[in-house]
Amino acid sequence: MDLLKPRKNANGQLVLSKLDLEKITQILAAKITGYKLKDLKDRQPSLGLIKNDLTQIIAEIENILFHLDLI
Repeated sequence: MDLLKPRKNANGQLVLSKLDLEKITQILAAKITGYKLKDLKDRQPSLGLIKNDLTQIIAEIENILFHLDLI
């Protein structure tokens, strides 16, 4: 889907730049928050938006854990 365009060195090994690693982190975080790869290609949500989504998910999980402790 051309979300990431890694390079290879002369030995055929994958060479990742800092920007590549940041993009991988963005892709993984977006996937955790429910974005589909097509969404990332079409909309490219900002890291701030992804961070807000992750923060909301964490709050919801913490709430569930709290209630499970009460049971």
